[in-house]
Amino acid sequence: MANLFNLIYGILSFILGLNKNKYINLSEYKYPSPKDKEYTYIPIIETTDLHGYGFQREIESKSNFSYGGASLLSSYIEAIRNEWGDNFLYLDAGDKYKGGVESTISNGTIMTEIFNHENLDASAIGNHEFDNGVSFFEKQMESSKTFWITTNIRNANNNSTDAFNVKKYLQKKIIIKKGIKIGILGYTPLFTYYAENDVLKKLNFLKMKDTILDESKRLREQDKVNSVILIIHYGIECYSDSQDIGIYNISHSQNNQNCNINNNELYDFLMNSPIGTIDAVFGGHVHYPGHHFFNGIPVIHSKDRGVHFHIAYLPFKDNKLVREKIQVEGPIPLCDKISNSTKKCSYDNKDEEMYPFTFHNSIIRYNEKIERNVLNKYNKEMLKYKKFICNNNDAILERVKEESVIGNLETDAIRIKTKADFSIINNGAFRTIWYPGKIYLKDIYDMNPFQSNIVTFEMNGEEIYKAMNILQNGEKKYYAISGMKIYFKKVNGIFNIEKITLNNDQEIDRKKNYIIATTNFILGGGDDFKDVLKWYTPRNKKSFDLLISIIEEYLINVKDIKKANYYDSDPSKRRLIFK
Repeated sequence: MANLFNLIYGILSFILGLNKNKYINLSEYKYPSPKDKEYTYIPIIETTDLHGYGFQREIESKSNFSYGGASLLSSYIEAIRNEWGDNFLYLDAGDKYKGGVESTISNGTIMTEIFNHENLDASAIGNHEFDNGVSFFEKQMESSKTFWITTNIRNANNNSTDAFNVKKYLQKKIIIKKGIKIGILGYTPLFTYYAENDVLKKLNFLKMKDTILDESKRLREQDKVNSVILIIHYGIECYSDSQDIGIYNISHSQNNQNCNINNNELYDFLMNSPIGTIDAVFGGHVHYPGHHFFNGIPVIHSKDRGVHFHIAYLPFKDNKLVREKIQVEGPIPLCDKISNSTKKCSYDNKDEEMYPFTFHNSIIRYNEKIERNVLNKYNKEMLKYKKFICNNNDAILERVKEESVIGNLETDAIRIKTKADFSIINNGAFRTIWYPGKIYLKDIYDMNPFQSNIVTFEMNGEEIYKAMNILQNGEKKYYAISGMKIYFKKVNGIFNIEKITLNNDQEIDRKKNYIIATTNFILGGGDDFKDVLKWYTPRNKKSFDLLISIIEEYLINVKDIKKANYYDSDPSKRRLIFK
């Protein structure tokens, strides 16, 4: 099909005078072939953390390109199917629903339909699958064609594997391709959920060492599989000094330098398990590209929102996996155009000429079939969010591991709406990037997908000092704040608070009561606030509108968003001040 398509394109190019040289060849590296005479390869496509992004997102630039979305993903999968037939797997490592406005307004249905259309073979369960409760997730499971794989989740009441009311999940799955049996295990670590959610009441999450090791052994000894792979909503963040790991490549080496491995359950498991326990890991959650090898085992995951994906090639000889020949292709950019210099699309390329491209001898373009069968019925509703302009901004607004423009903007909006003295939000509340230019209604929903209500409560100054010390030194530190400044001094690796002041630099009164605004997620014990609730009981609580409604109202009513109004270029004049 791909060769026929390109032949037709060549004829049309000649007749119409089109320039095929404008199509960049993305896959210029030598990648495994289905015609390989020495090894039988099984390609495994992996996506993760799509977070409800069913439609592509447009970037205004010199070439006006788009990224993400099911239509472009479907084009890639079709290219692999043209090349390999049905002899490949498609896996997803979870967090499918919460994020994009299209998933919010369809109550997740669009994402389930997308994965059904693309014949997803198996999926891990992500922590955000439970954001709307277990019953929401069970409804999505019931509508799914595929089975979700969860080796470690149990019923909290009796510790049985009957964890859900819908029988669309398995502890393991075996898929046969080219006569090769591949066993698939799934793992969901226990992360912080909404304190009021019913997840923790119903489910029990077992540790990796207590489940994966035994199940892998059973797959090999009893089911006689040729390979065991793990899909897991977890990963290992790695950084490279020598190359940008966000650039398309073929990797097959032990390139695991500069990795964040402290207290990492996955890393500890891979390094301490017998060789042959797990052959490849398809991960997620960290929102960072990964295609590194640990103890000879590839760990693969991608950036969130469908920015890119990976393909792992497992080579077999005489039905035995040849581990040292495993190759990983990626990160593969989900774009309609790419830069000729970097082979990717990002805002960094905004001033470059961008070009359409080919991948594995197929032209990547929007896939009409999935648009007709799935996406088109959601277009009308999406237009309401895509066309309504709320504001303009002059800078990139995104979550960062420090004080941020978006954090300061949203905490200001909350404090003003509630007339609180102070406001605070966790960094995890911000879920996308706003680029300079117009801010549409869809952008507000993408940034704030969680249906969090704003609440206010009362603390005295002494309690605020104690709470801020916990929060700003916690696992999720760098909480966004408004109405106050916090001065830190680093002592033995810990940032101790020297003083907390009002915006006018007057220190807060330790005996005075203040009103603080935040989300019901935080006040209910989300993230590091769970440690505050060990000694503090919220007083004088009041509820307000949804966070997203407050941000929408704020952006419509204020003048153009300028970075200088929310973030001082002088570090000594910011809200979080470090010495």
